[in-house]
Amino acid sequence: MAGAITPVASPALTHCRLLRDHYGQDIAIVFIGPCAAKKTEADQNPDLLDIAVTFSELDEWLAVEGIKPVLFNPGPDDAFVPRASGEGALYPVEGGMVETMVHYGCPPSVRNQAISGLGRLQMALTGLAPADVGPGLFLEGLACRGGCINGPCSSQAPGPVDGYVSVREYATIGPAGARPGLTVPLRFEPLAAPKPEWSEKDILEARSRVGKVRPEDELNCSACGYDSCRSLARALLSGDAEESMCASYMRSIAQRKANALLRCMPSGVVIVGSDLRIIESNLPFAAIAGKEAAARFPDNPGLQGEAVEDILPIGKFLRAALRSGEDIRRERLKIADRLISLNVFIIERHKIVGAIVDDITQVEMRRDQIARKAREVINRNITTVQEIACRLGEHMADTEILLSSIAEGFGDGDADGDPVPDPDAEPDSRSGTAPAGGRHRHGDGGTQS
Repeated sequence: MAGAITPVASPALTHCRLLRDHYGQDIAIVFIGPCAAKKTEADQNPDLLDIAVTFSELDEWLAVEGIKPVLFNPGPDDAFVPRASGEGALYPVEGGMVETMVHYGCPPSVRNQAISGLGRLQMALTGLAPADVGPGLFLEGLACRGGCINGPCSSQAPGPVDGYVSVREYATIGPAGARPGLTVPLRFEPLAAPKPEWSEKDILEARSRVGKVRPEDELNCSACGYDSCRSLARALLSGDAEESMCASYMRSIAQRKANALLRCMPSGVVIVGSDLRIIESNLPFAAIAGKEAAARFPDNPGLQGEAVEDILPIGKFLRAALRSGEDIRRERLKIADRLISLNVFIIERHKIVGAIVDDITQVEMRRDQIARKAREVINRNITTVQEIACRLGEHMADTEILLSSIAEGFGDGDADGDPVPDPDAEPDSRSGTAPAGGRHRHGDGGTQS
């Protein structure tokens, strides 16, 4: 059967070769898509493809970097380079390759058939020998049922009709006739494919690894690329599949993680849809909402399905966020006799929003008490300063009076206002008398007062 496989590389590797021929070898090429198998293809062909990233990984990467592609509006000059995919856009849907081949001149003698899904391919190829088919049969085989648009690593699996119609509307089919293209030769060698027989116990244990414990847990949705959950279990046992390929299992893990975070958060958290009905909430939110909501919480964990406005009157803020697509923050919001802080954040634009609610009544009361105590201390300090200033003023007045009286006592006159005699002054020759209060000598050397 390996010799019957078309000896050319996949469209992804062919695209890589086209880009390197156009831009040179000194470039890095990243494949982004819903296909987990492209990671193996990148590992096996590093000369062509540097790395493969799934849509789910891209979503996580953009979230970490804070990039929101929905906010970017492409301009008239924005386009894929070196050119758009054209009819290549049909490849992700079942039958797209066959349709393109027929349009561009597939010989009428060649019969075409498209089969998607590993189970269907296995059923179609089991017991088939190329010699029994005859010449001129081209079989388009896709591992994922319905085509690549239903790949296991798609972040949002489209509906079976919606997806096909959208792809076909996007594709651009050129004029009929032969079209030159690029071919990357690749020959496939036959590989031994032993089929180990797994016991029922082994299969049940493998199913439980992806959350399929009871028969009703088996969805058989084929999102993993296998026809049934049991087929996925066998692939897990043989090492051909990973738990992350099960969309329902990964969704349940994400839900459990979200629920665990909600339970552990001390703040109240509520998530609502566009109809303002609660999708999920935690116990602190119910406690903030009131005793009645907290009492209903055990019977209806998360208060799922209840109108948020009936629980806590914050509906107008949630509605505004849903309408605008922007986050809303209110630091002090008065509801009845309480104060709350409210942070509304976007989960899915115009569809789902969440809110973090904190009761800050006690905090604000303590803050008011602290502010009141501070004002009291300030007022007491002002009063004290005023008293000190008054006392300093009185003391300064008394000091000024005392110093003035001392200064007058040491002035130019005595108590009667008479001049103070100068002990070094000479006698007045005109009067022959010494200054009053002084002494003078007589010729006989006696003294007289």
